[in-house]
Amino acid sequence: MRQKTGGVSTMGAIFKMKIMVLTVLAGAILLPSIAFAGVIEDAQQDYQWRLSLVTEQSQRLDMWYAANEGKGISEGQLTYLKSLTDEFVNREDAAIDSGRKYKKALIEHMNEYRREWVLAEIDLIEKNEEISNRDKSIVLANYKLKEDTYKVLKEYEEKPSTKPKGAIQEITLGSLDETRTVEYNEYLVYSFSGTRSVSVNVSLEVINGNAVDVFLLDSGKFTNYQSTMLGGGSESFDSFAAGQGKNVKSKSYAWELPQTDRYYIVIDNTVQPAEGAKPTGQVDVRIKIAREEPFNSKSTPGFEAVYSIMVLAVFFPFIQKRLKSTLKK
Repeated sequence: MRQKTGGVSTMGAIFKMKIMVLTVLAGAILLPSIAFAGVIEDAQQDYQWRLSLVTEQSQRLDMWYAANEGKGISEGQLTYLKSLTDEFVNREDAAIDSGRKYKKALIEHMNEYRREWVLAEIDLIEKNEEISNRDKSIVLANYKLKEDTYKVLKEYEEKPSTKPKGAIQEITLGSLDETRTVEYNEYLVYSFSGTRSVSVNVSLEVINGNAVDVFLLDSGKFTNYQSTMLGGGSESFDSFAAGQGKNVKSKSYAWELPQTDRYYIVIDNTVQPAEGAKPTGQVDVRIKIAREEPFNSKSTPGFEAVYSIMVLAVFFPFIQKRLKSTLKK
């Protein structure tokens, strides 16, 4: 009969060699019996055929692993590998079952054959079954490794980027009143140029969604903020206290610009900073930004004339009294 030995090839698949053990069935029979010889011969031939099918399928697996060594795997390739693996396991199971039937026939008709030959055949069948079970475990483990690798790579490819996205809207200080949607893990920036002593009134309110973080930054602070969002450069950033709010649903403040610069009002719906709000989805925010000029007499039309009239009104009685006194003299 055929004996099989097994081992793992360098490609990780199963490599099997089948060694033919030539058996002269007629010479093994002690008591000539055509009926007995037919039963044993049929069982032996079926077993050898099943083993040849296993060898054939193991070669297909070897070829697949050799062709795909060191490469990624697609869903279609994984499906094909599973079909090869399942077929290999099915053929091994069929060979094991056929071997057990052959073994049973040998035991039942042991007295009709030389004992040493029967025992040798049974020993080969039992060894082959051990090898088959080991080979099935190896093939299934190889497939599981490929499947796990595919799942990890697919999850990585489909996982949404954790890097925040930002949108910067440049505005001219005046009167802004609008509602904007800020998506999950995104931040919205209102950027404007301002001169020293100009005041701004800012009001923000989350009208739909979770709390957010809000910041007020100048050009230097905004550079640090962007570095934090991109995961490089500064690990932290500073915000002007008047315009900062973490994990808030509303924020209002009036603020005088300390110097001429570009300023940034940030609505942050990202996962950073760590101690800030924890976004769960998009938010709708209403924002109002208004400019206030510093009080200055020169900027008020007719102020000088009004001021002059007020001065005359205050001092006119004294001037009139002194004038009358002078005339009497």
